Amino acid sequence: MQILKKPYRILVVDDDEEDYLLISDFLSEFGEDEYHHEWAPSYSKGLEIMKEERHDLYLIDNFLGAGTGIELISIASQMGCKTPKILLTGVGNREIDMQAIKAGAYDYLPKTMLSSEMLERTLRHSIERYEQSMLLENEQSRFKTLFDQSIDPIYITDESWNITEANSALLDLFKIERNDLHKFSLQQLFQNKEQFEEFKNFISKEGEILNFSCTLSVQNSDKKLTCLVSSTPVQSQGMQAAHQGVIRDITQLKKAEKELMYAEQINLTGRMARMIAHEVRNPLTNINLATDELYSQLQEIEKDTLYTEIIKRSSERINNLISDLLNSTKLATPVFNPTEMETLIKEVVLICDDRLQLKKVELQMLGIKGSTIINSDKEKLRIALVNIVINATEAMQETANPVLKIELSSTETEVSVRITDNGRGMDEHTQKHLFEAFFTGRNGGMGLGMTAVQNIILQHRGSIQVESELGKGTTFIITLPRD
Repeated sequence: MQILKKPYRILVVDDDEEDYLLISDFLSEFGEDEYHHEWAPSYSKGLEIMKEERHDLYLIDNFLGAGTGIELISIASQMGCKTPKILLTGVGNREIDMQAIKAGAYDYLPKTMLSSEMLERTLRHSIERYEQSMLLENEQSRFKTLFDQSIDPIYITDESWNITEANSALLDLFKIERNDLHKFSLQQLFQNKEQFEEFKNFISKEGEILNFSCTLSVQNSDKKLTCLVSSTPVQSQGMQAAHQGVIRDITQLKKAEKELMYAEQINLTGRMARMIAHEVRNPLTNINLATDELYSQLQEIEKDTLYTEIIKRSSERINNLISDLLNSTKLATPVFNPTEMETLIKEVVLICDDRLQLKKVELQMLGIKGSTIINSDKEKLRIALVNIVINATEAMQETANPVLKIELSSTETEVSVRITDNGRGMDEHTQKHLFEAFFTGRNGGMGLGMTAVQNIILQHRGSIQVESELGKGTTFIITLPRD
């Protein structure tokens, strides 16, 4: 804000020297400490001096020969000159006065009413109005800067939740062009419309809401964001109540929490597995040793060894199951090498091809073109993807027209593989416990396959998500970093 300081510098633009001398006399009555003045005797000279922007006020006669004072005020305003401009008119004319205000004049003063008292009052009021407008403008600019530069997305809506204003952080997060902002309502950002109704109902009862947890969607993409949305009412003069609020994107935080929870879960399962293995293998070793000794003695006396063979095979089976359990929860260090994802996915399909053909599954592969390179333990990653494809195939056993879709997409920082089936789907309970050891929905299953899959994905610093609906199918989304 430009603060005007005494003595105020005044430019008088008037082609009538007698009128200028009269104004000069009035200004002199206020003293040198109040006002300094300068004369511009023509329209062109006035415009030339005004471009220099070194005065605090302008007194401009309306009749300047080459042009009018209203025209001069209008041009100065278009150039960005905000300094108070006062139009001097010959006689009181309401139409001219209104034209002057519309052009950017702060006030108008008929020369027939000119006196030292009237001039001083007009100048003082114009200075006060200017300083108030500059103060308001600076406040608006300060708040607009805070609004635009906030790292959290901020929105303002009308009473119908149509977005009327949003900062750059919101536009960037949801991929919205500023010119298209008027087309969006806050409801459109909500992935789940029931969540938006819950959000609205809470506000209607409480007046505001803080950190409402919900899932929002990025425009024109499948990307979903876990967010906390806050909203408070804002009352504008002459308008109905509207809303303003802040959105906090906690997707990465939730992802990190989930990965930490999964890692802790695998570590706990691993410790339990090792404890169980230790306790089981000790007596199992004794059983095997005793069985071997009994088998030798029975052979020497030519007795039937059928039962000892059964015991032997069962013991080996138990031992293998323990090994599988340990392997599924073992955080072995992966060996990373450059891997082309397109080639890896084709290898996975080739491994599962017999099963897919036997089940008459229609295979759709999208984005499997070009060369998308990541660092991975190719063998482990292949095992994880094969496991998911086999599970998807099994889930479509009772589907009339089974379809398996494998889609590869990538950005500069990550690669995403989506594996979708149209099988029986999963209920919420199954989705929640899917990666837990020994949890299985398949007859004869050990419940260790998806635990191993999750272990492998976590070792690659990736994430795995499941979207499923009973009777409609399931989608596994595997996201892996490119670095």
